[in-house]
This record gives sequence, C-alpha cells and structure tokens, in this order.
Amino acid sequence: MSRTRVNATRRRLPVAQRRDEILAAAQRLFGTRRSEDVTIDEIAAAAGASRALVYRYFGGKRSLYLHALLAAVDELARAVEPPPGPPLSRLRFAVSGYLDFAERHAHGYVALLRGASQGAEVAEIVNRTRELIAELAFEGLELDRACPRLRLVLVGWVAAAEAMTLHWLEHRDLARDDLAGLLIENLLAVLSPPGRAGTPTARA
Repeated sequence: MSRTRVNATRRRLPVAQRRDEILAAAQRLFGTRRSEDVTIDEIAAAAGASRALVYRYFGGKRSLYLHALLAAVDELARAVEPPPGPPLSRLRFAVSGYLDFAERHAHGYVALLRGASQGAEVAEIVNRTRELIAELAFEGLELDRACPRLRLVLVGWVAAAEAMTLHWLEHRDLARDDLAGLLIENLLAVLSPPGRAGTPTARA
C-alpha cells in the first residue's frame, strides 16, 4: 500500500480527541489479549494514527498500558456508582455494575488482577480497584469506616469476590445474577457477628 493511501486513512483531529482515540483503541486490544501480545503498530492502526504519534502522546507501550488500566478503573467507578435508595438496593446495583464491567472487559479484568506482580505501578492500580470495591460496601451498607474489624472483613471479602469473579469468567458455571446474589449474601454473612440471628438477606 502506498504512503499516500495510508496517510489518506488518517484524519486530522484535535490533540485531545486523537489521544482519546488512541487510548480507546489500546483499551480494546488490551482487553482482549495479553498486553505483551499487543504491539504499538496494532494500536496505531486500530486508532487510525501513526506509530510516531502513539509514542509522542504516551511515550511507549508500558505507559499506554498503564493509562489504559487507569481509564478502566475510572470506567468501573462510573459503572458501580449507585443511585439513591435503600442500602441493600444500592449494594445490589453496585455489585451488578461490577460484574457487568468484569464481563464486558473479561480478558482485561483477568489480566489486571493477575498482573499485580508486574511492577509497583500496576499493583497500585489493582489496589485502587480493590479500595473502590471495599468503599462501595461501606457506602452501600452504611458501615463505620473507623471500625478495624469491618475494614479487615471487607479486605477478605474483596479478595474472595475477586477469586469468585475470576472463576466465573473462566468457567461460566453459574448465572450472572446468581453470582451477584452469592457475593452479597457472603458479605452479609461475614459482617454478621457470630451467634446473631436475623441477618438481612441479599433479597431484603
């Protein structure tokens, strides 16, 4: 293909818009394949941009990958933000949004959680995701953030929720709504002090 024809497929766009398009293309590719299998050339082609432009805006694949992860976390935050309502309704909405996001970005979600060992920057993004999920539980059930016991319980629940979601994405052996209910029921169960009766259910 001639250089003239290649250039003809590229549109002149404002810097911010072009940058957003490159980032969106990177998210799509990183969300379906391992980051090491995605090349700058593929990202540039998917965005209708040049390789040089990708490097100019992001400095390289590692930086672009981190930007894509951060953008995904921002998207997750929007997906799980519940509308006003009773505590359990808000929690159900947030958990459903979380699972929708995990399913929509299945490969990228798996790669994110399993890539926490890929350096301090990725680990920080993974921790930010976990803090977001824990915060949803605090808000959804109107829990006391100053209570060390609750904080520790939620750390354990988030870890379990991640493991269950990863298993579900790989095996799909349970309906999505059933998984959502199970996650909520597990949270309510671990929050209930031993021997206390009348713990609310996920359907309350």
